[in-house]
Amino acid sequence: AGGQATINFGNVALAVIKAWKFYDLNMNGAYDVGEPLLDGWEMNIWPAINGIGSGLTAGGAFSFIDLPPGAYRVWETSQSGWLPTTPMERNITVGANDFAEVWFGNVQLDMGDLPETSTPGTPYPVDYPTLMASDGPRHVIHSIQLGPAITAETDGKPCPICGLDLDDGVTPVALANWAMGPGGGTVDVQVTAIGASSVTTGYVNAWIDWNQNGTFEADEQILMDRPVPVGTTQSLVFDIPIGPAHSSNAHYARFRLYDAPQGVCLRSTGPATSCATPTGLAFNGEVEDYRWDFGPLGVTLAEFSAVQQGETVLVSWETASELDNLGFNLYRGSSPGGWDRQLNTTLIPSQAPGSPGGFAYTWTDQADLTPGA
Repeated sequence: AGGQATINFGNVALAVIKAWKFYDLNMNGAYDVGEPLLDGWEMNIWPAINGIGSGLTAGGAFSFIDLPPGAYRVWETSQSGWLPTTPMERNITVGANDFAEVWFGNVQLDMGDLPETSTPGTPYPVDYPTLMASDGPRHVIHSIQLGPAITAETDGKPCPICGLDLDDGVTPVALANWAMGPGGGTVDVQVTAIGASSVTTGYVNAWIDWNQNGTFEADEQILMDRPVPVGTTQSLVFDIPIGPAHSSNAHYARFRLYDAPQGVCLRSTGPATSCATPTGLAFNGEVEDYRWDFGPLGVTLAEFSAVQQGETVLVSWETASELDNLGFNLYRGSSPGGWDRQLNTTLIPSQAPGSPGGFAYTWTDQADLTPGA
């Protein structure tokens, strides 16, 4: 009775930590205007407050609220097929009434699957750069791609039989009948847009290891900045060079699709610059790798002649065998360096396609002949 008591009520303003998730298109580790925010990613905090230790991003973010001042650990839960471009874990200290933000960047890459050194099952020694460690080709998955399917990978997948990983944008036409020389090869390239995009044209660059030495060389680039309108299928023609017979019919190919022209390769004294290469990073598009098994036709020529007969020329040839042969095209030129025109408008059919035996053929050339030439 008659006593006195003092009671102190203490309060502190609580803090907020907001965790953001974004698609780091340029892989610079910072959020830039125009980069998409990502929903459905799990963000975590320790120590948990009020029993809440994690949450999913919505509108690109999740906020941890009512945090007493102190030190916290915030991290993201990784997802398959995504590469982080920022640290996946942050230590943050907040004071009274603080508001802190932390940004987590990720990216999806498409990578190749050509075999590298020591990949078992290859028909000859190879050393194609495929893995991240060897600066293998990689494209940020964004607004354009080759074909209807695309797969995100965190590293390349070297394998002896390529194109199995949903590579469906490049289809060779009549592969068994490819022949050497101009017009000897054709591929159909299908390009499909992903979502809304301002990109209207893709640009295809491609290489084939013609000499089978296990690497891509400068003169083995078959397509350079070939335009393909997005959403269309285009037939892109390239030549199969004349060369010595190979020990294997296997040929490895790499196709890369870009959202802009890459320029002409400049090779004076140093490495190639300002152009597409079979290696390295691109910030859009896709890479597709293939193994195509084709070789010279199994035709052995026994005799060939061209003899003037009046105002025409009689062309005759005889084969010793015609394995895998569908027929012949006949060309005429004014020099050994190349022909000027194709004489036949339709294929000159084999007398017995696929026969191990030989046959004799004639053709009368009377098209625009010049006396003395």
